[in-house]
Amino acid sequence: MLRKGMVEAEDLHDMGMMSVLALWAKYEPIVMEMRRRYWGQDYLRDFEFLAGEMMKIKLLRDPSYKMPETHKYIPDK
Repeated sequence: MLRKGMVEAEDLHDMGMMSVLALWAKYEPIVMEMRRRYWGQDYLRDFEFLAGEMMKIKLLRDPSYKMPETHKYIPDK
């Protein structure tokens, strides 16, 4: 809906959708591997787009924002 212009990114951000930043940070490596192995390059592309738009707004509002390391996927060694 965001990509199609049916909703505004700022409105989604204000409703709490910036929480997708943590989800995307955690699952991005898994999504990329699923794209490579099974589902193709368009797999969850709108989810990636949403996370990117939320990050843009977050950085505009708070340029000092850094994604917490605890949100990132760290594979077992």
